[in-house]
Amino acid sequence: MPGSSHTAVQPGIPFRAKAWLCAAVVSTTGSMAFTVALTWAATAHGGAAAGITLTVGILPQATLLLVGGALADRAGPRRVMGFTLGAMTLNSLLLAAAATVFGTQVWLLAGFSLITGLINAFHLPSATSIMRRLVAPEQLSRALAVQQAGRQVAGFVGAPLGGVLTVGFGISGAAIVNAFSFVLTLVVLAFVRPPFESPEKGKRAGLIHEASDGLRLAAKVPVLQVGLSVMAGGAAFIAPIATLFVPLLARMRGWSPYDVGWLLGVQDMVFFAVALMTSRYGTSKRPGVASATGIVITGVGAAVLSMSPVMPLALASTALVGLGYGIAAMHLTPLVVQSAPESHTSRISAMMTLVQSLGVISSISGFGVLGEIAGPVIAATANGVLLVLVGLLAFTSRNFRAA
Repeated sequence: MPGSSHTAVQPGIPFRAKAWLCAAVVSTTGSMAFTVALTWAATAHGGAAAGITLTVGILPQATLLLVGGALADRAGPRRVMGFTLGAMTLNSLLLAAAATVFGTQVWLLAGFSLITGLINAFHLPSATSIMRRLVAPEQLSRALAVQQAGRQVAGFVGAPLGGVLTVGFGISGAAIVNAFSFVLTLVVLAFVRPPFESPEKGKRAGLIHEASDGLRLAAKVPVLQVGLSVMAGGAAFIAPIATLFVPLLARMRGWSPYDVGWLLGVQDMVFFAVALMTSRYGTSKRPGVASATGIVITGVGAAVLSMSPVMPLALASTALVGLGYGIAAMHLTPLVVQSAPESHTSRISAMMTLVQSLGVISSISGFGVLGEIAGPVIAATANGVLLVLVGLLAFTSRNFRAA
């Protein structure tokens, strides 16, 4: 990997950050488990109803993310999350009660999804940016790597747990477990006090003006311009690999769902290994170069996967995807976060979530249509080539290379 990396073990992450990371794993596990139950309940009403249920929350979330980031920068992420976690707890408990009375009606599931999207618009910028308030600047990249590894663990545990809860207790039981995970996170949040809060401003502008100020900052700072663009392009072309191309290519080649599980599992395991290594040894001293290199590696892996006729080669290609994705994610996120002034941390975190969400929404539908018209091999190859181009374009920015 370009750039010399830290070889010595760096000072440990402080206890307050470790406590919050553990709480975040608990809440993410509960959310993952509940997502399985929600998806299962929604698909019982058919594809169209499931699509409405699962996407109805995206619009308010995307619309209000920048406002949520501005509010977190103004009030502090800890205070905002005190309200959002409480709202999530109440929302889950109300769903559990309503589902017991009315069953899993489409209107009920869609309403829950809508309210969740509204809450997430304010919760996600705070949840993403609070780590910068909990650790010193030199510890941030390692702490974010631990956070990424924790999300992988939550996925490993949450999905099977969701299946068990769905079979044994239905969506009401999963919603209660989800609410309990939020309560535990709230308890930890009550004792975690960030020592690196940004200084208070004297005179405040309106909240909408402060939200748009995040856009102006992102457009003005060269590293943020390129970093957010690379995030959008990377998310747009990385997301379809697991969600779209692996299942399509497996069906075309006569592989089983069991084989799909192995392909996705290998990708996740390699990503997890990269996150663990980064959490222990730190990132490259040239995070811009490392990020671009990771995206190029991911694109090469995706292109090889599209042309892999046998499982061993397909497994090797998904391992390459996991390696590149891990390198890119471990370097790009802290690079963007640290490039923002402390006063704008949550707004830039909101921008990160927004550009990635928009990239994923636009690409998956487009590649789905391309796969239907031209076939999955051509679509997956084109996706890999575009990923390589995103990485190569990032290399052309002198500011990004030097970051």
